[in-house]
Amino acid sequence: MMNRLAAITLAIALGTAVTPAEAGSQLRGAITVTGPLVTLGDLFTDAGEAADIAVFQAPDPGTTGAVTASRVIAAAAAHGLATDPADIAKVDVTRESRVIEAHEVEQAVASAIAERIAADGDTEIKLDDPDPLHVEADAASPIEVSDLRFDPRTTRFSARITIPGSRTLSGGRQVTGRALQMVDLPILQRQVRRGETISPADVAFERMPLSAAPAGAVRQITDVVGMSARTALRAGAPVPADRLMEPILVGRNEPVTIIYRNAGLVLTVRGRSLGDGARGHLITVMNSQSKRTVEAVVSGPGQVVVQPPRQVVANAVASN
Repeated sequence: MMNRLAAITLAIALGTAVTPAEAGSQLRGAITVTGPLVTLGDLFTDAGEAADIAVFQAPDPGTTGAVTASRVIAAAAAHGLATDPADIAKVDVTRESRVIEAHEVEQAVASAIAERIAADGDTEIKLDDPDPLHVEADAASPIEVSDLRFDPRTTRFSARITIPGSRTLSGGRQVTGRALQMVDLPILQRQVRRGETISPADVAFERMPLSAAPAGAVRQITDVVGMSARTALRAGAPVPADRLMEPILVGRNEPVTIIYRNAGLVLTVRGRSLGDGARGHLITVMNSQSKRTVEAVVSGPGQVVVQPPRQVVANAVASN
């Protein structure tokens, strides 16, 4: 770094004479600059007409370098500036910068990938090197992404980023990492037993990679709440749609009210279910008085309806 703090002899190039300032301009022990050059006005107090004369290159943006006091005083003397070193052995020179944080690079790469592919969900970028980048303080343009290569199968990407107007990134900077397609899925917050009905407190949205989501996973909480588990469901996992069913309203061997409807006639009798059934499902029930069995459609908790044969067939097809 220090080899970049080389003296710049500009007096010949400028072809101007500098009127010496008052004797005793004091040397500063530490300075901060914004541009690529360090002037006598940066290094000394009361540099007078010599203040704008550049004598050294500044370090890279965001870094600090040092130059010995003897070199600084010699450069000042060459331009007729009387100085007071004030027992300072060296001057620390820090250059201000615009800091490019990892999340800014990640957002730019995510946007570039989204423009290239039709993503299901959004894209989360994980950089291999998340260290911040430093560019010139006045390089205010947004990040530009080029030479993007992305393999959805491995989730790996590489790209080149640049900042228009930045000399530091004039050749671009190669970045690599992983690009994960993320989705928000309903996740069970507790284990649900077979036949148990899922309540709003049992499920919450969680963010996860799309690749980790099982095929057919339910996407909306409203499609989970109020449903029953066809099989036991474990906590902390997405919910496959084929493992949900309408809540069982009539259980096997439970008493039921059998409603007969035909041509405006409605008759109710007591019976017993010979199978489980959710709303709209066709099950077999037994008339408690006649001991005859009939097919009926579950219409509510502990309630079934016996319909005309043609309607029974239609309901049976629908329930399957």
